[in-house]
This record gives sequence, C-alpha cells and structure tokens, in this order.
Amino acid sequence: MTAAPTGRDGRNDAAGPQRENMEQMARLDGSRVLVVEDSPRNRQIIGAYLEAMGIKDLVFAEDGEEGLRLARELRPDLIVLDIMMPRMDGFEVLRHLRADPDIGDTPVLVETALEAAEERSRVFAEGATDMVTKPINGAELMARTRIHLENRHLISSLRAYRKRLDHELGSARRMQLGLMPPPKLMKALGERYDVILDGYFETSSELGGDLWGVQEIDENRFGLFLVDFSGHGVSAALNAFRLHTLMGEIHPDPADPAAYLSRLNIRLKELIPRGQFATMLYLVLDAMTDTIIYTAAAAPRPLLGRFGAPGVTACEASGTPLGISENAVYENRVIKFARGDFLFLYSDALIESPDRDGRALGQDGAVDLLRRHVIPNVGESPLTPMIGEFSAGLPGQVPDDLTAVWLCRPRG
Repeated sequence: MTAAPTGRDGRNDAAGPQRENMEQMARLDGSRVLVVEDSPRNRQIIGAYLEAMGIKDLVFAEDGEEGLRLARELRPDLIVLDIMMPRMDGFEVLRHLRADPDIGDTPVLVETALEAAEERSRVFAEGATDMVTKPINGAELMARTRIHLENRHLISSLRAYRKRLDHELGSARRMQLGLMPPPKLMKALGERYDVILDGYFETSSELGGDLWGVQEIDENRFGLFLVDFSGHGVSAALNAFRLHTLMGEIHPDPADPAAYLSRLNIRLKELIPRGQFATMLYLVLDAMTDTIIYTAAAAPRPLLGRFGAPGVTACEASGTPLGISENAVYENRVIKFARGDFLFLYSDALIESPDRDGRALGQDGAVDLLRRHVIPNVGESPLTPMIGEFSAGLPGQVPDDLTAVWLCRPRG
C-alpha cells in the first residue's frame, strides 16, 4: 500500500484540505439564513440543501411581510428570497431592505422563475446580490450560498479588524498628544519665565512624526524643542516616541545644546531603522541674560522678530539630520531675546505644502504670513489665525504633519 504523501513536518498532506473543509463547515454552521418563500415544497427543498451544507440556523418566512419583519429582528447573514409572493412580493422586500441602514447590506440571493430579460434586470436593479432560477438546482444554490456566506464572514472579520485598529490607533494618538505640552503647563511656564508660549500640532494621518516640548532647567532657563521625523504615520510616530524616551534619559547641558543634540543623535542612530531621520531645533532661553542659545539639525529656519519693528529674521538652522551619522557635529548659536521679541518655530509642512494652485508657501511666504498676524506691541499668540489662513489655501488636508510653536517675551 502506498503511504499518503506527507509534508516536511511529517503530517499527512491530506490534513490540509480536511482542515480547510472543517473550517468552512464551522463558518457555515455559525451562519443564520432566512428563507422567504411562500411555497411549502420549495421551503422544504431549499432547507434540505442548506442543511446538507452544514447550516443549522435556518429561519423560514411564508411571505414578504413576515420575511421583512424577521430580517429586522434576527439580522441574518443571508436571505434567500422568492420574488412572486402574495401580500408583499420580493421586489418590495428588496426596496425595504436596502432602505434600512441596519440591514441594508445583507446579501440577498433571489430565487425566481422570471425569464424576461427586463424582469431579471429589475431583480438586480432593486438590490439583489445574486440570483438562481427555478426549478432550483441544488448544486448551484449551495455554491452561491457558500460564496455569499463566506464573503459575509470575511467582511465581518475585516470590519472587526478595522474597528480594533481604529481603537488602537485612537489610543496611540491620545498617547502622542499627551507628549505635547498641555495648556496648563504652557501657562505655568509663561508665569514662571515671563513668556507667552503656544503650540499647534496636526498630523496628516492618524499618527505623526512631529514632536515639540519644553524642559524646565532652573529658575531662569528652560529648553524648547521641535522635531520632525521623516515620513508620517505609525513608523514616524514610533520614532517620535523613541526620541521622547531618550530625551527623558539624557539630560541637557543648558550651556551647550549642541553637545546634547550630539548625544541624542548617537543614541537615536542605534534605534531607528536605516534611512529614517529627523530634523530638530533645540534652544535654551535664559530670561536673566535675555539670550537664546540654540542648535539645529537641518530644521526649518526659525523666524525672529520684534514687536513694532518691520523686519523678521530667518535664523540659521542648518546641520546634519538626526539618525544619519553618529559622527555628526552640531553648532551652538546665540541670539538676543529681550522683552518685546518673538520667535516662531514650525515644521516644513508649513513652507512645503502646495496650495490649490500647486505653489508652496516657502520661506518668504512664511515671513509674510507671520507679519500679517502679529499684532504690534501685543504678545498674544497669532497661531490660530495663521494656521487658519494657511489651511484655507490647501486643496485638502495638510499632506504632512504640521507643528508650529510661538514664543515671545511681552513688553513690561
């Protein structure tokens, strides 16, 4: 006797199809089918075929009105529907089904003796999913029933997966938003250091790779940073979480932000996948000396201005992006930041996103946008009207993660 073929793990290869058949039977066994048919004989025949397939949860209705009531009450996985019935025919049942948002997507397999082409076309026009002809061919009925039930269960599984995924992404988004400074913290920092601080954060998908935050150093100094990881979505968000963790482990040197950036870069290079990187700007404001010392890793150029003065300066922010080379060297830069000065930080989505005409705002456009919304001699944040004007010019949702930070020292 020839032995049955076996797979590499020594198991009988015939077990594969057997398992598949058992799984299919299990899916059909858990299916509920509603048969709406006025003929007792046809109900008996259809029921016998469906039971032979392993379908145990069978419900029968003798006319359209009863069928529609049972469909709403029981939510079947499939409806086998006769067309020619008393009181309410199959066409009317279809119209009611498809108009009901709770059961409107239920697959309906119509069984009919209609032969005219226009009548058969009407079956589908009214919302039938599929059709078998009378007299019933058992093999065809079972094959079409199996297809629609398997599709129904597949769609249900996909919906459940999507629901779970949406829940998990929602949780991750709330976690990411929790990394950003809350209004209460920004207000406390403002009172402690006599500044006005505001931030805006928007992702292009559920999650994003932008990150901004503050670090209290001492009674006169605090750190402020803005990070933008390459890409967006889940992978970029994971990198943002990684960096946030590193920043909690590596303490900054307020006198040497460049050295701090170097240490972050070396550690980040070990953690993020090859080809991914981040731009970053990190600054330390010293309220006692009216200075900002900052360092940058290929960040968009921060805009520095003074209330009542016409000019806005785009400060230098060049450097090697984080995560590319562990040998990258960063530079400290110092700017004066006294009462009446303001600083605007932003991610590159602000200057690179095309508007409805396909034109990006660019550096000069960002300067003009800032000028239009900064109120002379008033320190309140212009972020809301600025982002509003910017977003109004886009053809849709922002194509990349967008972050903007406003920092100013109001006049006394």
